[in-house]
Amino acid sequence: MRKIVVIDQDKCVGCGKCVEACPTSALILEDGKAKLAFEERCDGFGSCIAVCQNNAIRLELRDAKPFYWGILKEIDFEKFLEKLEKHWKLG
Repeated sequence: MRKIVVIDQDKCVGCGKCVEACPTSALILEDGKAKLAFEERCDGFGSCIAVCQNNAIRLELRDAKPFYWGILKEIDFEKFLEKLEKHWKLG
């Protein structure tokens, strides 16, 4: 059991901000809606939650594939910081 994101398809408008904000590329847009495509990549930190203007994403404690720690080797740290800066700027 671990915390993992759940997307309310009724609230999702398909803007894609969550997909862009996810540092581990766990989310995709499919049929105009966000979808958790790779649960083993979901870090459970909620970068996607922070940028969702429709409150369509929440964390849920449930059975899920274990987090794939190898993803950390695939993340470009500079690009990760750029994502954070883009989505977390104040004002």
